[in-house]
Amino acid sequence: MSRRLTWNAPEQARLVASDDPILDCDQVALTPHAADQTPEGVDLLNEGAVDNVIAFLEGRPRNNVAV
Repeated sequence: MSRRLTWNAPEQARLVASDDPILDCDQVALTPHAADQTPEGVDLLNEGAVDNVIAFLEGRPRNNVAV
């Protein structure tokens, strides 16, 4: 059984145009990226942030990004 679900997001929030051919594919499911919205994900992000601050204060900066 095939079901078509639609989401009526504001145009500025859409990442895929409403006429994009990928939306006609039966084997495609588009989902929002919400992995960090679980309690476990939030804990993981918070732990990483704390670890980064501690490392920086100890003179061991991590995750350096050169721009």
